Amino acid sequence: MILEIQYKHHTKDVEGTTHDYLSKGYSVAWLDADEFGENHLDYRVVDEKFRDQDAAGYAVRDHNAREFDPSGRSTFDWEQTNRGCWYYQDYDTHAWFRVSSYVHPQGREYEACAYCDARRQYDNELTRYIYDYEGVLAPEFDVETLRESYVPVPQDGISFEDWVDGEGRYSGLTLFEDALRHGSFEPCRGGSTFHTWGYNRWHGRDDGELLECQRCPVNLLVKRRQRRYIVFGDFPDPEWGLLHLEGNPRRCSHHCHRGDTWHSMDSCPDCRVANPGP
Repeated sequence: MILEIQYKHHTKDVEGTTHDYLSKGYSVAWLDADEFGENHLDYRVVDEKFRDQDAAGYAVRDHNAREFDPSGRSTFDWEQTNRGCWYYQDYDTHAWFRVSSYVHPQGREYEACAYCDARRQYDNELTRYIYDYEGVLAPEFDVETLRESYVPVPQDGISFEDWVDGEGRYSGLTLFEDALRHGSFEPCRGGSTFHTWGYNRWHGRDDGELLECQRCPVNLLVKRRQRRYIVFGDFPDPEWGLLHLEGNPRRCSHHCHRGDTWHSMDSCPDCRVANPGP
């Protein structure tokens, strides 16, 4: 059991600390300085902390650490529900897509629905998904930081202001998560929060853009007809046939890219690179 005496540090994260203690198997009671005598603590005060439901005493037999989770996970739901999502109404499930910790500004990993504000995260302790309908997992972002990194969705071409306001089919936040998934927003190697897309190597072409980050060697291929973003760690090989690519060949796991595998394909069936090879 742990006794915390709240004396001068009044800004201490009580809920977060309680969560940490309970998760390690410790009961905790929070005491004030005026609950002490001149030289000792009357243990009946501690006993009363645990007896009174409204007092600041939390025993591991009565409380779970999840109740005090500082991330807000205690508000998560155990069941997948509709919440006004038309996709759920038609298919009895949300249209889940993954947002990885690598691209999330706060490093969270979860799945989001493409058509509403539902999110879910797999809990390894519970061995099941728990559902967030309050936006706890959603990314926090600065609008002005995103302005330099914004690339219009292929074919839609909505303005940055309309994108932020969520004009059209989706909310602005859901669009941001979708952009994180596809790579138009991605952490920059040059120290910036996200890439700052500048020079267009395909200037004047109607079929797409090949953008170069101003702070690092990364390139972004914007395919307007396929509504697709493809990220490259450096300048893509022109022999890949950029107009026909559907993914980054360096990230493609199809066996035709393996040097020790014989194949007679003109193009990879997954990323569509012409003459695939090692």
